[in-house]
Formats: sequence, structure tokens, C-alpha cells
Amino acid sequence: MKDEHSEKCDDKKCIDTSSFIYDNSNLVEVKEKTKKKKKKIIIGNWKCYLLKEEAYKLIDILTKIKYSNNTDLILSLNLLFIPYLLEKIKENKSRIYSCTQDVSLVNGLGAYTGETTATLIHEFGNTYTIIGHSERKRGFCNGGETIEQTAQKVYNAINAKLKVILCIGEDCLNQGFSFPFRKLRELLSLIKHRISKYNMLNIIIAFEPSFAVGTGNPVPSDILNSCYSDIKKNIAEEIDTSISEEMKIVYGGSVTKSNMKNYVDNTPVDGFLIGKGSLDESFIDIIKYVDESHLTNA
Repeated sequence: MKDEHSEKCDDKKCIDTSSFIYDNSNLVEVKEKTKKKKKKIIIGNWKCYLLKEEAYKLIDILTKIKYSNNTDLILSLNLLFIPYLLEKIKENKSRIYSCTQDVSLVNGLGAYTGETTATLIHEFGNTYTIIGHSERKRGFCNGGETIEQTAQKVYNAINAKLKVILCIGEDCLNQGFSFPFRKLRELLSLIKHRISKYNMLNIIIAFEPSFAVGTGNPVPSDILNSCYSDIKKNIAEEIDTSISEEMKIVYGGSVTKSNMKNYVDNTPVDGFLIGKGSLDESFIDIIKYVDESHLTNA
């Protein structure tokens, strides 16, 4: 018997997805879009920059700060630090969401030595995971994560009731040229055969052009505006216009306290994915500025 998802793929160029395992029984359906103003999202990705003492000290500080209900703060930490973060979130009654930096390509429970599956990540109290970061795609092993693998990880995460921060922009190599977004279309095509349309709203798109990540060379606001519109257009054409209108897009790439005001004031992005700028107490200034600006414009 053919897989129903494979039968949807009429385009000869479409990648055969029949080899993937589909189990939609646990997928979390989200409600139809509402008219509420979108929250601003701030994501701190600590990667592997901090040692234990540094990380714990910053966790202690961040879980005690106050911000409005119009802002969601997400911390993406090394797995070893997450139990402490979850402990402090509970102890300090913090509204911070815990986020992992990746999920395993394998799904569920089983003989997966060395892997951390989405099922286990959710079981321990995490809400989000980053998937498809450019540093994964550049290749820690076997030439880097493929589009097919990224799509499977998205399915694994959604199936485990995690929300996804899906990174795109690895094919944006130079700000002097128009961004193709070809890989985005391919990725959306694969994902839509794995999860329901409304589960797409459990995905936050994180636009991180390669030339801007960790280089100190952020995207100019006018170009970011154009990219935001292009991403929305691609989602509308590949998935659905109503989904495109509701899906949140955050920007990441050399975001700092000093350039934050320009992005908040002059772009429509729904928030920011911040790397090095989230590694010390100056991150609090970013959180407060975004939160207060959103309240002013609400």
C-alpha cells in the first residue's frame, strides 16, 4: 500500500518521502488564527560558549527578571544546563521557555545510543527546540544536515508536542545579491507532507543569513524588510495565505544591544534569535527594550 503522503507528490522533482515513518496520532492541532496582536519573541542561543559557573549565574539572573505578557523569552541552552534552567524557572516562577538546540533524527524511544530524541526532550519539560541551524548544516559530521533530515526532525519535534524554531538562510551568502530562498521552498514542501497545515503555526521561522551569523555584519533593515516579505510570500504560495499571515518570523545574525533599536523601529519581524548578544547581562537590556517598545506600539 502506498503512503498517502507519497501520493501527494506529483512533481517529478519532489523528493520521495515514502521511506519516512508517519504517525499523526500525537500531533498537536492549533486553533484557527485569532485577531490578537502577536507577541514579540526573544530567543537566546548560548550554543557552547559558557562554562557551568557562567551559565548558572546568568540563569539565576534571567529567571528573576520581569517583563510583560506581550513578550516571550526563550532560552536555548546546552543540554547539560537545561535541568538547572528548568529548576530555576519553577523556583522563581519565571515565564521563560526552555529550548534545546537540536533534536535527534530518530524518533521516540529505542536503542539509540548517544541520541536525544524529541520525546525525551519534551518529557523533561522543554517547550521549544531549534532545528536546522546553519552550524548544523555546515557539517559536524557526514557533510552536514540535509534538507530531508531537517524536515524529519521537524516532524519528530511536532509529533512529540514540541514547538520548533526553524532556521533558514544558509543559502544567503552575500548581502549584495537577492536571496534565492530556493531551499526554503524545498523544505516547506517536505514539511507540509509530514504535519498538518495548522501545525505549521507551531513553527517559528528564524531567518539567519549565513553572511550575518557571528560575523558582526548584520542585515540592513531595508533588506530585512524585503526578505521578510519574500519569506511570507513563499509560505503563502507553498502552504496557505492564512498560515503565512499568522506564522512568526524572527531575525538572527549579529544582533546586539547597539543595533536592536533599528530593527525594532524599522522592521516588521516578530522577534530575534540572538547568539553572542545573549551571553551576559547586557541581554537584559535587549529584552527590556523589545518588551517596552512592543507595549508602546500595542
